[in-house]
Amino acid sequence: MNLYMPDGQFIEDVDLMNDVCIEGSYIYSGSFNPLHDGHKTIANLFENVVFEVSQTRYEKEPYTDQDIIRLTDQFAWKFPIVVTDKTLFLDKVELFNEFSPKAFIMGYDTFKRFLEMTTSDDIKTPFNIVAVGRKVDGI
Repeated sequence: MNLYMPDGQFIEDVDLMNDVCIEGSYIYSGSFNPLHDGHKTIANLFENVVFEVSQTRYEKEPYTDQDIIRLTDQFAWKFPIVVTDKTLFLDKVELFNEFSPKAFIMGYDTFKRFLEMTTSDDIKTPFNIVAVGRKVDGI
């Protein structure tokens, strides 16, 4: 797992315990392809947001190293981003939960898919989700 800091610093094979302050952070996972104003607006609602993108993707080709560089460059001087190999949300929960994040942020579409694809039997570890809605037709 690699970490890209807002100041452009890159940490390869990051140690989540020592290199990133996950404790008390909000984890915001997604493809962020591209990082748009909606993503930034959501992130700015919270303090201490760490973005996460997976190099492997559900039902899609994995990102190439060049793709990851392009994606992470969007975050320079904005937000820290961690690159993992965790494709499914519950795998991300298992990875990050031992570091006591405050919650996982989900946009409306992701939250809807999560509810459709997940049963209570799938959940092995308790976690908090903050689901953020969106305006539809100005509402």
